[in-house]
Amino acid sequence: MQNSTQGRWITAREFAQRLGIREQTLANWRHQEKRSGKRPPGVPTWIRMGAAIRYWLPRYLEEPIHPLECPLGHSDEQREENQDHQGAS
Repeated sequence: MQNSTQGRWITAREFAQRLGIREQTLANWRHQEKRSGKRPPGVPTWIRMGAAIRYWLPRYLEEPIHPLECPLGHSDEQREENQDHQGAS
């Protein structure tokens, strides 16, 4: 299986666990893609290797995101509030 500095191929089980979704959800998305003949927006990249299904895990999804560092996770007010609570401990 080929890995690169941009990402790597992983099993459907591992991909589902990393995203916090069920493997069946991934299977449903693959089925929808097959029926429509094109990948719907937001559906992850996958390939079939013999009987195995593999999903592409981009490098940026491998690295953990900490809530205080993620600009999408909290507003500035929430971030300040969290820092105040952490400082009080």
